[in-house]
Amino acid sequence: MDKKDKVSRFDTIRHSIAGMIRSPKTMLGSSSFFDVISASEKPLAEQDWYHGAIPRIEAQELLKQQGDFLVRESHGKPGEYVLSVFSDGQRRHFIIQYADNQYRFEGTGFSTIPQLIEYHYTTKHVITKKSGVILLNPVVKVCVFNTNGET
Repeated sequence: MDKKDKVSRFDTIRHSIAGMIRSPKTMLGSSSFFDVISASEKPLAEQDWYHGAIPRIEAQELLKQQGDFLVRESHGKPGEYVLSVFSDGQRRHFIIQYADNQYRFEGTGFSTIPQLIEYHYTTKHVITKKSGVILLNPVVKVCVFNTNGET
């Protein structure tokens, strides 16, 4: 079985398990099951590692250790998304390619950015063969609340 077949089989099993976990919520109508939904199924804006349209400089300041990563909307090109990573003493920025309804860096494509990031984060598959970059530590965005409880 080659690597592509293993990934495909893994995704099939993962989606089957996720469906089984969610089914009690549907049957019981209970909200206590909301937390078991796979992170990759949450919208991009709800991902802890998604920082929105922050400038490149600000993203670079947040990346401090080997494998730290975040996703941001390109400051100069709205609608384009960038993976920013600290690797081998450098802060690297990878444009997330979107073609044929799939997000990818190179190779395997995914329906959503969260699925793409989860794949690379959980499998430790390199972002690109040339870079050798691996995602290790999601940089979680911090919400600042004012005195009215608003972000």
